[in-house]
Amino acid sequence: MQRLLLTFLAMFSLLLAVSVSIGSQVTPAQAATTVPEYGAPEYVNGSPVGGGDEYLGTIGPSQADYVVDTAAELKSALAAAASGNRGTMVHWTSAP
Repeated sequence: MQRLLLTFLAMFSLLLAVSVSIGSQVTPAQAATTVPEYGAPEYVNGSPVGGGDEYLGTIGPSQADYVVDTAAELKSALAAAASGNRGTMVHWTSAP
């Protein structure tokens, strides 16, 4: 009888531990709203990483070596830029 009671208590404890660990898992809704913090910071030197409306490092058409409006013009401007010339500036006047 004592062995049966100990077996029952052991099984109950195990079941309770498993149910607690399953209940603490992240649901799909929680995972969609949880943003892990790794990689680059959101802003560097006051500008958002990846550009956008708040990006501070933009140039105007008057400062650019090439002003393009289409993907074909961009491809042509990039091909015309000298290899290794890091000072060539291209201004894209419209979004793709």
